[in-house]
Amino acid sequence: DNSGKGRALATDQAFAAAYNEELKKWEYNLNLAPRSAGSCTMDISEIIGNPLQTWLGFISADGKEITDTVYTGLVSLPVSFPVNDQA
Repeated sequence: DNSGKGRALATDQAFAAAYNEELKKWEYNLNLAPRSAGSCTMDISEIIGNPLQTWLGFISADGKEITDTVYTGLVSLPVSFPVNDQA
């Protein structure tokens, strides 16, 4: 969390995008979590199974300011994930 540096605020909202080149499909979300959360999740179930190109950025709480989007790399995820249901 870089809140307080430059114009970054804890209330800024993370946005992310993922692109599946093989399917030529995008998934994106403009309000994933506040910057202060330090992490977020996004539903990519519609495009999972092939490598994904990914991007991340932030938008101010009032929607008036937006950061440059940062390319966060190529991500490969399996079609299904193992579930550990042992408690």
